[in-house]
Amino acid sequence: RRRSHARNSFRLRLADYLLHPSTSFCLCPFPTSHLVSPTSTRSRCSRVHLSLTALTMLARRATATALRVSSRARVIGARSIAATADIGQAGVEADGDAKPFSAIPKPFLLPIVGSAFDFRTAGLDKGYKVQLERKKELGHIYFDKLFTLEGVYLSNVEDVQKVFSHEGRNPRRFPFQIWKDTRAEVGSVGGVFNLDGDDWRDARRNLAAKMLKPKEVRAYVPRFEAIAADLIAALERNAGEDGVVKGIDNLHFRWSLESIASVVFDTRIGCLEAQPRQEVDEFITGVLDFFSNSFKTLLEPAFFRQLGIGHYGGIVDAFRRIQKAGYYYIDKKLEEVQAMHASLPAESEADFVTYLISRKDVSKEEVVGSALEMLAGGVDTTSNTLMWTLYALADHPEKQARLKEEVEGVMKGGEGMTAAHLQNMPYLKACIKESQRLYPVANINSRRLDHDIVLSGYTVPKGTTLLLDTMSMGYDERYFTDPTQYKPERWLEGGEKRAGPVAFASLPFGFGPRMCVGRRVAEAEIQVALAKISRHFSGWESKDSTIEPAVTLLLGPERPLQLKFNK
Repeated sequence: RRRSHARNSFRLRLADYLLHPSTSFCLCPFPTSHLVSPTSTRSRCSRVHLSLTALTMLARRATATALRVSSRARVIGARSIAATADIGQAGVEADGDAKPFSAIPKPFLLPIVGSAFDFRTAGLDKGYKVQLERKKELGHIYFDKLFTLEGVYLSNVEDVQKVFSHEGRNPRRFPFQIWKDTRAEVGSVGGVFNLDGDDWRDARRNLAAKMLKPKEVRAYVPRFEAIAADLIAALERNAGEDGVVKGIDNLHFRWSLESIASVVFDTRIGCLEAQPRQEVDEFITGVLDFFSNSFKTLLEPAFFRQLGIGHYGGIVDAFRRIQKAGYYYIDKKLEEVQAMHASLPAESEADFVTYLISRKDVSKEEVVGSALEMLAGGVDTTSNTLMWTLYALADHPEKQARLKEEVEGVMKGGEGMTAAHLQNMPYLKACIKESQRLYPVANINSRRLDHDIVLSGYTVPKGTTLLLDTMSMGYDERYFTDPTQYKPERWLEGGEKRAGPVAFASLPFGFGPRMCVGRRVAEAEIQVALAKISRHFSGWESKDSTIEPAVTLLLGPERPLQLKFNK
C-alpha cells in the first residue's frame, strides 16, 4: 500500500503540475527543434511545453520516494518486470538452465518515462541509434521501456527464427490499441492489420486472394509500368534549374498511392497529373500525419490521453481526413459495382474491391475498411523503399551502370515490361534488398506468443511483447561483412551465404503467416519503377549525401532527397 501510495502521489503531483496555468514544459526527451509548435493547429497540447529540467526534478523526487519506501526498489523500473516474472511451469519450454525473466539485461528505467532520457541526444526520431548502442552495451537480448512501449528486444537470428517457429496458426503482434480506438471513435471497421485470431485469418484470406497470388500480381506489371512512366515524367517536370527534383518525396508518395489504387480500384486516379485532385494530397498528408501522431502517442505517458493532451487527437483528425478523401474513390467504385451487380465478373477476373463485394461473407463496412487500409498502407512503405534505393545507388555510379546493363539486356527494343522480364533481373532485386537491409522501412517487427519461451537462455513469459530489431541485425558483422557498405552483390548467387538462420537477419516484410499481405504487390511496384528509371536515365546523383533515417513509425529520410537525374 505504501509503494502504491508513493506511485499515486507522484502521478497526482505530475498531473497537477501539467494542468497548472503557470506550467510551461514538454515531456518529450528529444531536442525542441523536433517539436510541433505550441501554436500549431496540428497539436492538441498547445498549453503544455514541458522542460526536461522540470521532468527530471519530478522523476528524481519520485525515485527518492520509492527508494525510501522499500529497499527492494533499488532497481527502478524492474518492479513491473519482476511482477510478470513469477510464472508457472505450465507451457514453459523445457530448459532447466534458463534464467528468469527478471535477469534479462535492461537499462536504467525511471517510473512512467522508462529510459526516455537516453534519447535526449539522438531524439526519438533517431531512436534506432540508441537501439544500436543498447545492443553493444547489453547484448542481443534486453528489456526496455519507453513510456507506454515496453518489451524484449531481440537481434539474434536464432532467437528470431525461434519466435517465428513458435508463433502458431494465428500470430499476434503488438496491439495498436490507439488504432482500434480511433476506428471506433470515427465509426470505421478495422482491417487485417489490427485483427487477431480467427477474425484476422478470415480477413487475411480474403485479401491474399488478390494480393499474394503470383498470377494476380503478374497481371499488375503492365499497369505499374505505365504508372512508372508517369513518375519519370513528373521527375523531369519538377526538376529545378540545378537539375535537382523539387518535392521528390511527395512525387514518390503520389506514385505509390497511384500504384496501389490501380490494384484496389482497377483504375487510374490521376495522382501523378500536373494538377491532381485535391483528394490526392489530402489523403497523402492524412496518412503521413496518421503515422507521425501514432508514433508520438506510443511514446507519451498513458495519462496524456485521459487529460486530453498529447497527440492522440491528431490520430483521429488524420484518420477522418483519410476517410473523407478515400471515400471519394471508394464510393465511386461501389456505385460502379452496384450498377453492374447482375453481371459481376468471376472472382478470378475481378479487381480487389469488386472481389470483396462479391463475397457474401464480407460486409460493405468491411470492404471499405479493407480498401482504406490497403490504400493507407501502400503510401509510406513502397515510396520510402524506392527512395532509399535511389539514394543508396546515387553514390555508386558503377552499380547504376551494372543495373542499367542488366535491364537493357533483358528488355529489347521498345517492348513492354512483363513479370517474365523481372524474373531475369537478379541484380535489380539485389539492389532493392540491400537498401532494405540498410534502411528497413519497418525497422522493428513485433510478436506476442501464447506460451512461454526460452530465448538466449532466458525464460520469457507468454504475452510479452517481443520486438525483433531488424535494423540492428542488418548492421551486425556476424551476419554481414562490411555491414555499413551498400553491396547488392551479397544477395546474388555465389555471394554471402543467405541460407539457414542467417536469412532471418533481414526480413523487411516480416515472415510467416503474418508477413506483409501486400508484399508481392509492393515488390512488383518497386522493381518495375527502378527498372524503368534505370532504363530511362543515364544515371543520377545525390546533392546531399548526409541524409539519415528518421522514424515516424516507419523509417524514412529525415529530409527530402536532393537527387539529380541525368538524361
